[in-house]
Amino acid sequence: MEQMTKNWYTLYTKPHKENFVARQLCELKIESFFPTINVNPVNPRSQKIKPYFPRYLFIHADNEKIGEPEIKWMPGIIRMISFDHKIAVVPDQIIQLIRQRVEEINATDNETSGQYKKGDAVIVREGPFAGYGGIFDLTLSGQKRVRILLELLHDQFKRLELPAEQIQRKTRR
Repeated sequence: MEQMTKNWYTLYTKPHKENFVARQLCELKIESFFPTINVNPVNPRSQKIKPYFPRYLFIHADNEKIGEPEIKWMPGIIRMISFDHKIAVVPDQIIQLIRQRVEEINATDNETSGQYKKGDAVIVREGPFAGYGGIFDLTLSGQKRVRILLELLHDQFKRLELPAEQIQRKTRR
C-alpha cells in the first residue's frame, strides 16, 4: 500500500470568503492556515484583523485528496494555485517562515499600538531627522511604522513616515 504524502497547497478564494472556506475545511477535518495580522484602523468600526494574503488560504492535505470534488468545488473557492496545469506545492519551510513573520508583526503591533496617542509630542531619536520634534499622528496598519507631523521652521509641519522605534515621547521640562 502506497503511503499518503501530505503537502501544503494554496487556495484562491472569492473576496472575503477565507474564514468561510477555513470553517468548511475544518468540518472536513482538513488542516488549513489562514495568516492574519492585527491592525489599528483609523475607523474604530473597521476590521481589527486583516488577511496577510487577502483571498489566499493554505491547506495541508494528502496529495490524493486535493483533486477530490469536496475541495475542488467547495463554495467560496475559485481555484487551487497551479503552474503548467500542475497544482503547486508550498514547501513546509515557507509556511513556517510565514507563521514566524505573522507572529512578529502581531507582537510588534501590540507593543506600539497603545504606546502613543494622536497629538502626543514626540522626538525623532535616530535617522536623518534625529533631534527634530513632532506630533504623533498614527500607527500604520500592519507595519512597524508610524506617521508623525515633523515640526520644521516657523511652526510648519511635514508628514513623515518612519520606523516606530525611531521615535520616543517628548519629555516635558
